[in-house]
Amino acid sequence: MQDILTISGPESTKNTFFNPGKSSPMILICAHFGNWEFAGQAYTLASGIPLLSVMRPFDNPKIGEYIVGSRAGGMHTVCDKKGAIRPMLTQLKEGKSVAFLVDQHAQEREGVLTTFFGHPARTHSSPALLHFKTGVPIVMMLCRKVSDNFKFEFIVEGPITVEPSGSKEEDIKNLMQKITYETEKVIRRYPEQWMWAHRRWLDINREKKD
Repeated sequence: MQDILTISGPESTKNTFFNPGKSSPMILICAHFGNWEFAGQAYTLASGIPLLSVMRPFDNPKIGEYIVGSRAGGMHTVCDKKGAIRPMLTQLKEGKSVAFLVDQHAQEREGVLTTFFGHPARTHSSPALLHFKTGVPIVMMLCRKVSDNFKFEFIVEGPITVEPSGSKEEDIKNLMQKITYETEKVIRRYPEQWMWAHRRWLDINREKKD
């Protein structure tokens, strides 16, 4: 594994979360960055901990079957985002990890208002909700493609935390903003590796509020 994957980030984070046999579970924050399809299975090998990733079903079932077939495997499983809270809580209770892609637009009932590259964006609040309910740490992990010769780098940051404000709603919003900012910092360094082309922002080409 070391021949194809390096891990960059704080030594304490690497020792705590990427240390097979001794790793702690986490709420893993990813984005459509680099080779995110490789990231799930690679994480389980680098940490020794099973991972459950949340995903939206593909509109085309055949394409979805093909992609999920390569995305999942071994200790990496996926679940539909609809009704995902219960299996995620079970996963964390069993000492396993869960993963979220956080660079997608969230509907009003699902997310909180954040700022992403200077523009308002609504971000799913599930990572913060799970963190405050379970106490499991949140760690950002983006999988950068280093070369065409199957070389990758995990860029990790965390645990990502905020000081309690006394308001649960404010704490959730502040935490998701901090997560959004940490993701933005990496994308600014490697913009060519960010592959999300959908309408992420609320004020750009959005005909109606949702």
